[in-house]
Amino acid sequence: MHPLKRLLIYAKPYWPYIVGTAIAGVVKFVMPIAVPMSIKTIIDDVINGSESLAERTRHLNRVALILSGIMVTQAAAIFFRTYLVRYAGMHIIFDLRSALYEHLQRLSLRFFEEQRTGAIVSRLLSDINAAQQFINGALVNVAMDITLMTVVLGILFWMNVELALWSVALLPIYLFVYKYVNPRVRQATREARNEMAEISGDVTERLGAMMVVQAFTQEHREIEAFRARNMQYTNHVMNRVKLSAGLNAVTTFVTEFSPIIVIWVGAIMALGGELTAGELVAFTGLLGMLYSPIRRLSDVNVVIQTSVAALERVFEFFDESADIKSDPQAKKVKQFEGHVAFKNVIFSYDGLTPVIKNVSFTAEPGQAFALVGASGSGKSTIIKLINRFYDVQGGSVEIDGIDVRDVELKSLRKQIGIVPQRAVLFRGTIRENMLYGRPKSSDEEVEDAAKAANAHDFIMEFDDGYDTEVGDHGDLLSGGQAQRIALARTFLRNPRILILDEATSALDSVSENAIQDALKTLMEGRTTFIIAHRLSTIMDADSILVLRNGELVEQGTHEELLAHGGEYAKLAEQQFGPMLKLAEQGRLGTISATESSDPSPLLRSAE
Repeated sequence: MHPLKRLLIYAKPYWPYIVGTAIAGVVKFVMPIAVPMSIKTIIDDVINGSESLAERTRHLNRVALILSGIMVTQAAAIFFRTYLVRYAGMHIIFDLRSALYEHLQRLSLRFFEEQRTGAIVSRLLSDINAAQQFINGALVNVAMDITLMTVVLGILFWMNVELALWSVALLPIYLFVYKYVNPRVRQATREARNEMAEISGDVTERLGAMMVVQAFTQEHREIEAFRARNMQYTNHVMNRVKLSAGLNAVTTFVTEFSPIIVIWVGAIMALGGELTAGELVAFTGLLGMLYSPIRRLSDVNVVIQTSVAALERVFEFFDESADIKSDPQAKKVKQFEGHVAFKNVIFSYDGLTPVIKNVSFTAEPGQAFALVGASGSGKSTIIKLINRFYDVQGGSVEIDGIDVRDVELKSLRKQIGIVPQRAVLFRGTIRENMLYGRPKSSDEEVEDAAKAANAHDFIMEFDDGYDTEVGDHGDLLSGGQAQRIALARTFLRNPRILILDEATSALDSVSENAIQDALKTLMEGRTTFIIAHRLSTIMDADSILVLRNGELVEQGTHEELLAHGGEYAKLAEQQFGPMLKLAEQGRLGTISATESSDPSPLLRSAE
């Protein structure tokens, strides 16, 4: 379906306003037709009339009174046209933008991992704003201009068929150029908008990492890269400007040269007695009302093509469907026990290259399972499969004996809590961030969760306490504080299944100790999956899964895996081999506690 037709679906509830706008617009543009017709009357019936002076004066007064009423009506029409079109335009765009944002919320994680955030924001804001220009500056105006042209042409043919034909003799030139230029303007506009989306993505990414840019003194490089991208965008825009300027030049030629032809032919007809002076003046006056819409259509064409290109990009997102969604027959599970089983799971992101290969394991309620392995071994993918961010291509992921594909998504994810490596906080207060997963919690529940996460004390040190603003991404808090707020949010949600994704790896030892204590409390009675690179953090896990290239190569406790001398033992050697050598040499005491987590349990196990 054409993008403009799809837009009109959103315009349907506001048709009364659009029709009212069109009526007001027609009144605004048609009313001035009375002026040249009145001039004809004044010249032929008042100035050159045969009636008495008093009668002609009364006739002149009536014409003046009618024209005054027409001007008042036109002013009222201008007000209603402006207000109604803005009302309809703003509400249509409100509905369209809201519908797109709602649709984005339903899309799968795959979509957001493949798209740049800045590009998504560009379509949600910039492209939809461009569509608004079509409603405000094109939709109603085109309808009004076509109506005005139809009315004026009818009057011209009624007045004099021959002159009317001469007045439209050059229009085929305009139509030919319009048909040639139109698709090229749209293509240039689309290329410009695509380039702007890329610029938006780059700027969002770079400004969000300004500390890295400045730390590596790459400001000049970023400036040059931005200038290059900006120049590409400018070239696309100038291509569109060139095409539009060509169309405007042809339009101007047609609309300026046609009246000359009409005046020349009309003057010959007047000299031959076939036309009165008043008729010629009225006819030429009406020509302006015929050609003005043609000039406006040429200008509004750029708006239309810009809007079409923008709407194509907007509806591309609407055409994206969610890979992951609840089956209509899916079960709503109020409370899981936490029995998680992977049964011969096979998964691939692209459908070609498996990243999880025939993985099977079972986690009983309350157990802690750790996932270890090199980067790219499949640890994070397994976590995404538990949450059903992706669906397996083979085998099954089951919770309490139910395939996660048979569980209603909302009830599934409500019972899974995630504590990521870097706390994800939103602009707002500490309280608002804690309530994000469970908005109806009481103040007492919020404080209890904060205490459990070892966060209450530092929160109360702020002047505004729980109403303290955290800034963008929690930047006004330290890393340890932000992580404890995220942890408190998970406590408040009270999930049956807990996922800890390197939850303490980015913290200093003081913050890590505070959070480790809170994590032990949070893990009690919950099935927990821990992604860890530092083996010292997962030695107490009930079972450790060792992954390599998507395969489960080892499983067991810390002691069992060390004794086995396989992949896990190699990882331990890589991390703690230097410590072992220092211990053998009696030099371990020289290592600062801040340089490494306490290796003594591992050393004892290794010995």
